[in-house]
Amino acid sequence: MKDYIRVIKFVLFSISAGIIEITVFTLLNEFVSWPNIDANSDYGPNYFIALVCSIIWNFTFNRRFTFKSVENIPLAMTKIFGYYCIFTPASI
Repeated sequence: MKDYIRVIKFVLFSISAGIIEITVFTLLNEFVSWPNIDANSDYGPNYFIALVCSIIWNFTFNRRFTFKSVENIPLAMTKIFGYYCIFTPASI
Protein backbone atom coordinates (compact mmCIF):
# COMPACT_ATOMS: atom_id res chain seq x y z
CA MET A 1 0.00 0.00 0.00
CA LYS A 2 2.87 2.35 0.81
CA ASP A 3 4.25 1.98 -2.72
CA TYR A 4 0.86 2.88 -4.26
CA ILE A 5 0.73 6.08 -2.22
CA ARG A 6 4.30 6.84 -3.30
CA VAL A 7 3.33 6.38 -6.97
CA ILE A 8 0.31 8.66 -6.56
CA LYS A 9 2.45 11.35 -4.90
CA PHE A 10 5.07 11.06 -7.63
CA VAL A 11 2.48 11.41 -10.39
CA LEU A 12 0.77 14.37 -8.72
CA PHE A 13 4.04 16.21 -8.15
CA SER A 14 5.07 15.50 -11.75
CA ILE A 15 1.76 16.90 -13.01
CA SER A 16 2.23 19.98 -10.84
CA ALA A 17 5.73 20.43 -12.32
CA GLY A 18 4.22 20.31 -15.80
CA ILE A 19 1.68 22.94 -14.80
CA ILE A 20 4.45 25.13 -13.41
CA GLU A 21 6.49 24.75 -16.60
CA ILE A 22 3.53 25.68 -18.81
CA THR A 23 2.60 28.62 -16.58
CA VAL A 24 6.12 30.05 -16.36
CA PHE A 25 6.67 29.62 -20.10
CA THR A 26 3.36 31.28 -20.93
CA LEU A 27 3.97 34.21 -18.58
CA LEU A 28 7.45 34.77 -19.95
CA ASN A 29 6.23 34.39 -23.52
CA GLU A 30 3.44 36.94 -22.98
CA PHE A 31 5.16 39.53 -20.81
CA VAL A 32 8.94 39.36 -21.36
CA SER A 33 10.85 40.44 -24.41
CA TRP A 34 14.54 39.62 -24.22
CA PRO A 35 16.93 42.35 -25.36
CA ASN A 36 18.98 41.62 -28.48
CA ILE A 37 16.77 38.67 -29.37
CA ASP A 38 14.25 38.70 -32.18
CA ALA A 39 10.68 38.66 -30.80
CA ASN A 40 10.01 35.43 -32.68
CA SER A 41 12.99 33.66 -31.11
CA ASP A 42 12.21 34.23 -27.42
CA TYR A 43 11.42 30.51 -27.20
CA GLY A 44 14.89 29.43 -26.05
CA PRO A 45 15.29 31.56 -22.91
CA ASN A 46 11.61 31.16 -22.00
CA TYR A 47 11.79 27.39 -22.36
CA PHE A 48 15.02 27.17 -20.39
CA ILE A 49 13.75 29.21 -17.44
CA ALA A 50 10.42 27.34 -17.35
CA LEU A 51 12.19 23.98 -17.53
CA VAL A 52 14.58 24.82 -14.71
CA CYS A 53 11.69 26.02 -12.51
CA SER A 54 9.72 22.82 -13.07
CA ILE A 55 12.74 20.59 -12.50
CA ILE A 56 13.64 22.26 -9.22
CA TRP A 57 10.01 22.06 -8.08
CA ASN A 58 9.59 18.41 -9.06
CA PHE A 59 12.95 17.29 -7.73
CA THR A 60 12.56 19.05 -4.40
CA PHE A 61 9.02 17.93 -3.65
CA ASN A 62 9.52 14.35 -4.81
CA ARG A 63 12.71 14.08 -2.82
CA ARG A 64 11.21 15.50 0.36
CA PHE A 65 7.62 14.23 0.34
CA THR A 66 7.53 11.19 -1.94
CA PHE A 67 10.81 9.49 -1.16
CA LYS A 68 11.37 11.08 2.29
CA SER A 69 15.01 11.80 1.54
CA VAL A 70 16.01 14.85 3.55
CA GLU A 71 19.75 14.38 3.37
CA ASN A 72 21.29 17.62 2.17
CA ILE A 73 18.48 18.81 -0.11
CA PRO A 74 20.16 22.15 -0.92
CA LEU A 75 23.26 20.34 -2.19
CA ALA A 76 21.19 17.93 -4.26
CA MET A 77 19.16 20.83 -5.71
CA THR A 78 22.33 22.69 -6.60
CA LYS A 79 23.72 19.64 -8.40
CA ILE A 80 20.54 19.05 -10.39
CA PHE A 81 20.33 22.77 -11.22
CA GLY A 82 23.93 22.76 -12.44
CA TYR A 83 23.34 19.64 -14.54
CA TYR A 84 20.39 21.16 -16.36
CA CYS A 85 22.12 24.53 -16.76
CA ILE A 86 24.89 22.77 -18.64
CA PHE A 87 22.95 20.24 -20.72
CA THR A 88 19.65 22.01 -21.47
CA PRO A 89 21.18 24.79 -23.60
CA ALA A 90 22.63 22.09 -25.83
CA SER A 91 19.09 20.85 -26.53
CA ILE A 92 17.56 24.27 -27.25
